[in-house]
Order: sequence, then C-alpha cells, then structure tokens
Amino acid sequence: MMIEIYTIASKPQHIMDLCQIHESFKYDAIFQARPGMHLPILIKDKVESRLVMATWGIESMTREKNQVNVISTDKILRTPPFNVLMQTQRCAILANCFFTEHKKEAYLIRLIRPRLFCIGGIYVQEGNEYRFAMLKTASADVLAGLMDDMPLVFTHERLHIWLQSEHTFTIMNFAAKAGRHWFDFFKVSTDILASTSNDKDLLVPLGMSLQQMKARDDKLSEIDFQEERANRKSMKH
Repeated sequence: MMIEIYTIASKPQHIMDLCQIHESFKYDAIFQARPGMHLPILIKDKVESRLVMATWGIESMTREKNQVNVISTDKILRTPPFNVLMQTQRCAILANCFFTEHKKEAYLIRLIRPRLFCIGGIYVQEGNEYRFAMLKTASADVLAGLMDDMPLVFTHERLHIWLQSEHTFTIMNFAAKAGRHWFDFFKVSTDILASTSNDKDLLVPLGMSLQQMKARDDKLSEIDFQEERANRKSMKH
C-alpha cells in the first residue's frame, strides 16, 4: 500500500542547478514529508520553471470539502475540477524517495539514478499561497509485490515537457512510463510511519549502519555504470 510520505533532502542549490532554476531559493530538508506540510514544488512560469513553497493537500469542491492529497491518473480526467488542473496547472514535486507499507512492514523506494527525481502533481494558487496534490499511477512490475500503485515519477530531463505540454496524450504518457525506471527498495523502521517523525536515520535500511549503506550505494552505482556502458556499446553495433 502506497503511503502519503516522501523525502526531499537534496540541497536547494543542487535542485536549482539540475532543473536550471536561476532564482535563489531556500528550504529545510524534510525526511518524512506529509500532507499539510509546506514543501517545495516546481511550477510553470511563462516559459520557465519556478520553485515555490506549497502546502500538500487540495480541498475538494464537493459538499464534504474533503482534502485531496493523492489522486489517481486513471480517474483524474473525469473528475472535475481536477481534470482542468491536470490540463493547465501541473507541478513537479521534488523527491529523493517514497514509501510503502506491506504486511505491517515499511519500505523505502527510490530511483538508483538520479537520486533526485520528480513526482507529477497538480496545484492551485490562492493569492500568494499554493496547494498541491500528488498524482499516482499503476505500480512498476518490480514493485507489484509491495504496492498496487505508486507516485507518477519521472526524471528532471522530462521536467520541461511535463510542465509545458498541452496535449493530453503526452501528459498521460508520463503515467504509462512511470514504472520503467530502475527502482531500489529496502525495509526501514516502522517508526517512519509515526506522524511526528522527521529523522534522517530512519532512511537507513534495517540492520545496516550508515557505513554499510554507503558501501551498498557505491555497489549499486557501479552496477548502474556498467549497465550504461554496456548499453552504449550495444548501440554502436
């Protein structure tokens, strides 16, 4: 089961360099970001992208006035007013990992590369205040045993297309491709599910020290490098 928690710990300067943002921006790392928190997102500003702080959760327009934190891409195009927001007010939620709960155990899920990625979302603006909801799609095959759906993830190389496109097919194609990334996942402490947690140490795999985790990360990076080199060689033939 996908849970409404993710991590954004990359430094603002790294985000600005990677996403080609020229305006100075600051925020504090959130190791367990949750609905209701004030978090950095990228929105379209004319022809450029702009970082803004936004509250996670959009109030629905129904009589119940429920807060919507996550909405499925399968439903959004037939659910007003979110279908309009999907067309005109998409955002990119910056993340380093997301989480799921399976058989009462917590799992951290991330992309092996890049470590900073984007999650598709929609946003509303109320004066100088912004609010957003996360989009989810069908789970990647490698994650199917842990969760039925997952955030709509994509890399920063596709950020401009996500924010600028006006074609429904192109937008929905992001959902179709979200599961094609190379995911890494491992068990973490269930303490991460506590509503008050914001602890970097909870991102470490169960039973591992920080040093062991670094060695694991180095090994994954080496495997990734070798695969990319093999792919480049095959493309030359």
